[in-house]
Amino acid sequence: MIDTPRFFLKELQKQHATPQYLSWLRGDASHYLTNIQTDLTSLEEYIHKSLSDTNTLLLGIFVKKSNLHIGNIKFEFLDHDRKIVEMGILIGEPAFHGVGVAGEVIKAFSEYTIRKYGTNLMVLGVSKHNKNAISAYKKLGFKPESRPLSSINSKDGILMSWSMISE
Repeated sequence: MIDTPRFFLKELQKQHATPQYLSWLRGDASHYLTNIQTDLTSLEEYIHKSLSDTNTLLLGIFVKKSNLHIGNIKFEFLDHDRKIVEMGILIGEPAFHGVGVAGEVIKAFSEYTIRKYGTNLMVLGVSKHNKNAISAYKKLGFKPESRPLSSINSKDGILMSWSMISE
C-alpha cells in the first residue's frame, strides 16, 4: 500500500469491480480512455489480467477518511530493469476532479518506485484535447517526448515523459 496525505493506493482485487467503477468508464472521461470494459465480467477479467502480469500494477485510489474508491492508476514497467514505467490514471468520482488527486498520487508512486526499483523515467499518453490533464502533468514535470518509449501511438495523443531523478 502507498500512502499520501489524503489517499492510499492499493492493488485492485476482483471485489473492486463494482457498478460504480463501471459507471466511470461510461462517464465524461471515457472518451480519453483506451481500454474500456463494458460489463462487470469484463471488468473483473481486466483486474485479474493485471494481477497476473508481473510488469503491471493496477492500483485503486481510496480516500483515507472514508475508504471511498475514487479512481485507479495503472503502471506498466516497459523494460526488464524496471527503470521506465508507463502510467495511466482515471479519477472516476467527479467530486475529486480538479483537486490535485493526480499530482498527489503520481508523486507518491514515483517515490515508491524510485525507492523499490530504482525507476527513473515515467511516460504517459494523453489526448491533445485533454488540456486540464496536460497542464497537470506539466506541473509535475512531464514534457512532450519524441522518443518511441512506449506503444502509445495515436493521431490524437501526445507522449509525455518525466525524469523522476533530480538533475
